[in-house]
Amino acid sequence: MKNPPPSHFLLDMYQACQLITELSHVPFEKFQDDMIQVSAMLWQFNVLGEAVKRLQELEFTNHYPEIPWRDMRAIRNRIVYGYSSVDIPLMRDVSLKEIPKVMLQLEQLPEFQEVIQKMKEITTEKAAVILTGVHEPQAQEKILRLQVKALVRIEAIDPIKNNQWNSLTVSELVELVQSVSEKDRNQAIYESLELISKINHPHTPERDIGRD
Repeated sequence: MKNPPPSHFLLDMYQACQLITELSHVPFEKFQDDMIQVSAMLWQFNVLGEAVKRLQELEFTNHYPEIPWRDMRAIRNRIVYGYSSVDIPLMRDVSLKEIPKVMLQLEQLPEFQEVIQKMKEITTEKAAVILTGVHEPQAQEKILRLQVKALVRIEAIDPIKNNQWNSLTVSELVELVQSVSEKDRNQAIYESLELISKINHPHTPERDIGRD
């Protein structure tokens, strides 16, 4: 089985760093008394160290010795093999002072462009599910196209030429729907649901599409 590329593990690292940073902004007094948040931070440090381990196995880390790979893996080992002895204040200090530095170092790697692309894809996938309520890509595209047509009809966005319309990707459709106000977006979602309902239940009495 082929190993995932380094960007796969760099993404794991970066997302773990993001979550650790978010958790570090909780006031320490509140944080240390909340075992759910403490456990969440420790788990993300574990994810971070595991990703470093995989990058070391790929010998990727040899190319960037300025990044503290060993330190991050050491924290992970401390958590895995000595949970009861983990120094929570020290872990918190690392999350505030060192993790942001690591994120900046990762962002400067040439391979990070692949990470950015993967993050965009993940964000688009989540947004498509939220906007359409379905997980199947073809169904998502059909519903998003209905939503965009509705936005054109209510003049929330400019008309789209046929040649451009046919080439729109799911990512671009999501971007169009997200670019409008919440009111217009909800209106488009409502109209798309109405149209889908008519297709699925053709004998249902008509309602006024677009009514408030």
